[in-house]
Amino acid sequence: SDTALINESGEERRRYMNSLISQLDRKYLATLVRYNHLLAERNKLLKAQQTPNFSEIMEVIDLQMAALGTDINARRKQLIDELAPHVARYYAALSGDREQIKLKYRSELNQLPFDEILRDAQPQDRANQYTTRGVHRDDLRMTLGDYTLRKYGSQGQQKSFLIALKLAQFDLIAGHSPVRPILLLDDIFDKLDMQRVEQLIRIVTSERFGQIFITDCNKVRLENVLHSNGCRYPVQRNRRRNPNGMRRRDPIRIGDALNDFFTSTPTIARKIAEARIPDVWPRVVGDIVASYTVRLEIKTGGRLFVYLSSSVVRNEIFMQRAALK
Repeated sequence: SDTALINESGEERRRYMNSLISQLDRKYLATLVRYNHLLAERNKLLKAQQTPNFSEIMEVIDLQMAALGTDINARRKQLIDELAPHVARYYAALSGDREQIKLKYRSELNQLPFDEILRDAQPQDRANQYTTRGVHRDDLRMTLGDYTLRKYGSQGQQKSFLIALKLAQFDLIAGHSPVRPILLLDDIFDKLDMQRVEQLIRIVTSERFGQIFITDCNKVRLENVLHSNGCRYPVQRNRRRNPNGMRRRDPIRIGDALNDFFTSTPTIARKIAEARIPDVWPRVVGDIVASYTVRLEIKTGGRLFVYLSSSVVRNEIFMQRAALK
């Protein structure tokens, strides 16, 4: 869930940055894959320190990692520098200017060159038999005033931050794309007070945003919120048939609705995908990742199966799958 971005480990926040940047810059994904491949080789070497020419091999790996890691750090820093003001502005609007949020990129590379970090860390790395420092340890710091959002933020404040982050992400992608993105707000009013809900509706109904999908588990609440803000959009209640033929009146999430399409019309969806994906794949992932691709296959349910010759590339593609949609 989105709350993992706040409450889980730094891996979740690095994955978020990697996914977002990969949507804006395909070269970044290729750089990230190469860095992770070298990181895996370095960790493998640290577990076999009796390898002949250990120091020379380590020096070559460190030289390549330093160049790639520096590029990754610069691109992440650029992302957060662009994103943070938008997040702060949207959060202030949602909270009625009562609270201030800050988003900062935390990395050792902000203070020291990466080659120096790797050189200084070698004694510790050899003792631990893995790479202890680098861009694979970077993180995002989210603060509410002077306090960490993870520890001191309420559920409503955390939800407000995630909404502000999504809106800021919309602005960022819209600024880099000739096509205006579609905004999806799924089960968005949960844990928000009415003041924040009304502020959110005022924000997303401005001319800046285009087509919007909003879902909520309470149809009456959604209608009241929209109508009280002058929005005259039709609110549709989902009705799905369950296996025994009875109608269900409970809401459905957007992801489930999309999945219903692929499962109900598998032949059409598969034929469309099979015709387009082989030509599009190199443009989606870049030439380097495409060169590791052995086969692309569409299976039942409209799922894409990618067969790769490199386990490192396979793991990275899996981690960044959201950016490839």
